[in-house]
Amino acid sequence: MILQLNQIQRSQSPARMAAFTLLELLVVIAIIAVLIAILVPALSAARRVADRTSCQANLKGLAEAWHMYLDDNDDHFLQSAHPSDNVQVNYGGRQGTIPPFRKSKPLNTYLHIDVETNDAPMYFCKRDEGAQTVTGKHYDFFGTSYSPNLLMIGTMPIQILSSDPCASVLEEARPSLIGLTRTRCADPSRLVLIGDYGWVYDWNVNDTINTAWRHGEDRKQNVAFLDGHVDYQKFEKGKHVTKDYLVMPLADRLSDCEACQGP
Repeated sequence: MILQLNQIQRSQSPARMAAFTLLELLVVIAIIAVLIAILVPALSAARRVADRTSCQANLKGLAEAWHMYLDDNDDHFLQSAHPSDNVQVNYGGRQGTIPPFRKSKPLNTYLHIDVETNDAPMYFCKRDEGAQTVTGKHYDFFGTSYSPNLLMIGTMPIQILSSDPCASVLEEARPSLIGLTRTRCADPSRLVLIGDYGWVYDWNVNDTINTAWRHGEDRKQNVAFLDGHVDYQKFEKGKHVTKDYLVMPLADRLSDCEACQGP
């Protein structure tokens, strides 16, 4: 009998040694929790970078399409004298959710996108989160996640608000902006052509309502410049001219803008 009990105890011993104690289990759970806390921000940052890269690729394609449009239109940018045309959003993309944003999209021709389609992936940025004055994403509302430089592409004459420190300079420049051509533009490597919709909110000194959606860094947006290259650019409120970017397209107005916008 004693021999049998000893054999039973020996047979049970390895099982007891292999089992986790409650303390060991809690330690393992704590280690897993710490690893998750470390990895989740890293994965989130990696996803932002991937989304940013995807949006940059879209903008590269849109910049190329704009140059094809300019080649076919004697270098003239797309403009309209009728505010109802909403050129700044109807230049291309899917059809928007309401009638003013359901018109022809000239740039779509160069990207082989059917004007009536509701699927225009090149116009959609995954970081598009809309704004306070927009219902849902810009892509859903307007048909595009990207906004062009409104001093070049949009309704002419441009709207000028008195709160802009360079309002008088813009007023004087209005006639020259109408019918603007590519050959008359200032430094193409710095001149903003089109970018994430949020760049307008970050730059426009008059916009105090909208909070721009971004790619993880304050006031930084993807932008395609007139020479076709794309960069992740930081914008300053009301700055029409900086060493890194130009919003004012007229070379003979750059010094005036530098003076009026302040240091």
